[in-house]
Amino acid sequence: MSFPLPQPSQPPAHRQEVCAMCGKAAGSSPIVEKLDGEDYAFDSESCALLFKRFRSVYGKGFFP
Repeated sequence: MSFPLPQPSQPPAHRQEVCAMCGKAAGSSPIVEKLDGEDYAFDSESCALLFKRFRSVYGKGFFP
């Protein structure tokens, strides 16, 4: 008796970026900011600015 082996999950062909600040869809041209070597997508400049301000006050651990 043999059991099928689980197949590794494949990333979706078209991954929708979500805003790191508010969680809304970032659309077809998200604003991408690189902070401490990681890329973060935002739906607007105001979300990017708020994210950077919160992060500077509360630290990296504030956002998951």
